[in-house]
Amino acid sequence: MMKTLLKYSFIISILVLIIISCDELIPVQLVEDTELNNDATSVVIVPEDEAGYDSTGTITDAGDLYTNLITATGTRTTYQKTDVYKNYYDALFFDKNSPLVIENKIIGYFGRILGDVYFNKVKANKTGNKLSFENDFMIKTDSIFGIRHNLVSRIYFNQNEADLPYGSTIEFTLDAYIGSTITYNFPTPEKINGNVTIRKAGKNQNSEIRIRWDGTNNGQIEIAIGSMKDLDSPLRPIYRFSSPDDGVYNIPASLTNAINFDGFDILVVTLIRTVTTELKSLDNLSDNYFMAQSIHNIRINVR
Repeated sequence: MMKTLLKYSFIISILVLIIISCDELIPVQLVEDTELNNDATSVVIVPEDEAGYDSTGTITDAGDLYTNLITATGTRTTYQKTDVYKNYYDALFFDKNSPLVIENKIIGYFGRILGDVYFNKVKANKTGNKLSFENDFMIKTDSIFGIRHNLVSRIYFNQNEADLPYGSTIEFTLDAYIGSTITYNFPTPEKINGNVTIRKAGKNQNSEIRIRWDGTNNGQIEIAIGSMKDLDSPLRPIYRFSSPDDGVYNIPASLTNAINFDGFDILVVTLIRTVTTELKSLDNLSDNYFMAQSIHNIRINVR
């Protein structure tokens, strides 16, 4: 039977430049320590054959639950002394009467055009909605199934120039071809900023990784640990964590010792703060899911 892997993903293409800034805080530190406290909770070990994850936010199989998906994601990617910021906005309107069926199994629905979409009064582009799946022979196939509305910002190197309004709202507008214009302001999370400390323990003692961020003490965040062979390689998942948004997370030695650091050059720690809104009805739209995310990707050279 064909193994399917369905992703509604927002593809990132990050330009990494090495910029020297002596007064900039580097979010990765390496220090010596002989005594560490473990506070890790709720870890998911990702199977080795699971596909790479998307560091700009991913919705998987959500078309089974919702008819309309509207998302906004602000990303910060840190590597050495460089920060790169980019924002992604998407809207998908699924036609539940037009399923995509493979081997008698529904694996998605075709995206439809209801009108023109705007985010904060900026018109989104209409692009093909790509479906990626793998069969039992690990042969990956990409297919276009319908239309999505997509808006991607330019690359920023100054966070004050990035236009996603954190801790506020984003105006979503559907200028419908049939019927009235629909407008809704959906909330965004506070911006997340983190740092990673790799603490090398003393002789004959284990190492750990400490993750710190500006916690809100409200709700939870997701933490993903992945690896990259090099900067041009896709991210491969290792662990996923769910943590209270309190600003502190330690990865214990029992998990860090299981990572094969010889198999890659770059460790990636991704912090994700999310706010979601579900609306059963929005004018003549039903089953609506709004998601806004703040994501900080921290890339660390491990060899």
